[in-house]
Amino acid sequence: MNPFHDNASANGRERILAVDVRPRWFGFAVFGAPTQLLDFGVVGIASVARGETCLIRLVKTYWPRLVVVRKTFPRARRHRPGVRAYSRLIPRLSRRFSIQVERLSDRQLRQYFKSQGVRNKDEAAAFLARQFPALSWRVPPPRKRWQHEHKNMPIFDAVALGMAHSQSKNSARA
Repeated sequence: MNPFHDNASANGRERILAVDVRPRWFGFAVFGAPTQLLDFGVVGIASVARGETCLIRLVKTYWPRLVVVRKTFPRARRHRPGVRAYSRLIPRLSRRFSIQVERLSDRQLRQYFKSQGVRNKDEAAAFLARQFPALSWRVPPPRKRWQHEHKNMPIFDAVALGMAHSQSKNSARA
């Protein structure tokens, strides 16, 4: 049960937790409003149980009304068993804490960035750092094709999920 739901709606503020899950870590971003980034980070997870503990801590700290995650597809190569376990875990936690879950597809993310004139993940990170100056020191250097993705990139992917959600919500109202 979320004790802050009534206060959040009374103040006109709605907290959103955006989570981007990877096999060994997840990035998160907490929004107080579409343009107010409250917190962000990357959490290393050795097991699903440890990840569940970290997610519960985030929920109990921020009491979001909504959790935004990326849609997963069972046959997609990057959606390994660990990631799929979280795709089952997050809805279970949302029922436990009375939180809505919204899943955004890769297509929705690409449409959001295309509308902003962004072509790739490096440009997306720079764009998001301009939107939220607190992220500027976390912008990774441009990645070469043979390099692994930088450890800070899940933060930017989580922020992107939150921003794409707010844009899709605003465009649905218009």
